[in-house]
Amino acid sequence: MDKTGRATGHYQSEIRTSLLTYHDVLIHDPVVYGPWLEGSSKRNRSTRFKGYHLWRRARDVTQREAGSIAQDLLPPYLDRIGGRP
Repeated sequence: MDKTGRATGHYQSEIRTSLLTYHDVLIHDPVVYGPWLEGSSKRNRSTRFKGYHLWRRARDVTQREAGSIAQDLLPPYLDRIGGRP
């Protein structure tokens, strides 16, 4: 963040993804302060800042909405493979 407390976009710009298999994606967080921002470093235990928990919150939202996401995205593929009556 800059001095006003606004995000600068640097952290987001450093995130990279790699396709492992057809349905598995690996997310790379190469920023040295990434664990501190998440709240998972030892340093978070000794300071007032407990992290933003961005990755945990993203995981929880994705898991919660996975069913509706699949409902929206699967129909064209099911039609192509003859999987719908």
